[in-house]
Amino acid sequence: MLKEAGFSLVEMLIAVAVAVTTFGLLFQAAARGQRIARAQPEAADVQQRVRVATDMLRRDLLAAGSGPTHGVGTGPLDQYFPPVVPARTGARNFDPELTFFTDRISIVAVPEGGVAARLSSNMAGVASDLPIDSMTPGCASWGLCGFTPGTRSAIFDRAGIGAGVEWFSVTGIAAGLAHDVPNPPFSRAYSAPTARVVPIVQHVYYLDRVNARLMLYDGYQSDVPLVENIVDLRFAYFLAPSPSSVTRPTDGETNCAYAAGTPPVPLLADLGGIAPQLAAASLLTDGPPCGLPPHRFDADLLRVRRVRVTIRAQAGLDDLRGVSRDFSRRGRSIGAESSVPDVEVTFDVSLRNVGSGS
Repeated sequence: MLKEAGFSLVEMLIAVAVAVTTFGLLFQAAARGQRIARAQPEAADVQQRVRVATDMLRRDLLAAGSGPTHGVGTGPLDQYFPPVVPARTGARNFDPELTFFTDRISIVAVPEGGVAARLSSNMAGVASDLPIDSMTPGCASWGLCGFTPGTRSAIFDRAGIGAGVEWFSVTGIAAGLAHDVPNPPFSRAYSAPTARVVPIVQHVYYLDRVNARLMLYDGYQSDVPLVENIVDLRFAYFLAPSPSSVTRPTDGETNCAYAAGTPPVPLLADLGGIAPQLAAASLLTDGPPCGLPPHRFDADLLRVRRVRVTIRAQAGLDDLRGVSRDFSRRGRSIGAESSVPDVEVTFDVSLRNVGSGS
């Protein structure tokens, strides 16, 4: 009689243990692969966020200070006011004058082909329309010397640094350039001989820390998120060391950066050396003040020559962020293969449209 073959209980237990271990390893490998598969696209997204933010800031900083190329009063804007300010400027929620913030910057430039339009007569009052001289050289035939409702614009006084500047958006062109509400009122009425009106691009970049977003304000009514999951944004400013880098008045005259003399005497400190020097916040807020309230600015801003930008981006998903110093905001990641560290970049941009001093 043949004896039936079979497995003993011990053999069965060993076989089950081997199977469980094998399946466990397979499941771990599959889970690890899944975590890596989720992490890799997010890592690419973090890099892309940094690239987008970097490209936009670099582009606007390279354009900062570019002035009109047509009309009467061409040349860079830093002859009259600073093209970069470490604060929010514009019509809404603007920061107090003479303040400094590391996480925001206002940048102003005249777009390519912009015209410096003259006034045909003095302003009748601070709220009156701007009477534009349509015979200004270079004036476009459309609109009112190229200005149309909605054009973001600036009027400034060419009499000298700090003589006056206002930002506004054109609200109508029937009897001149209207600048009604929601524009804030002008600080003064401007006169025809020295006033010039130019179209501008005004961009204010700032960090919405609560929602981790890089924001853009157009200086008028629109705040829009540009890039999500930006957790840090910092700006630093490098100044031309010589006080003579700021445009000086004619002999015997004075402005906010010079006392009267022959030649005029600089009021700004000499920072030493020849390379641009990193400026402390106090240097950019302690005066001498230029301009008219509520748009006064520190005269040292006129010698900003380079801006350093630091941007830090994070993964958007909590379970892809860990708890180490690689993460600004802690998450729930359980391993290195399922973590996407923050990406931080720092870059410098030299302002190529400034430097009109004597």
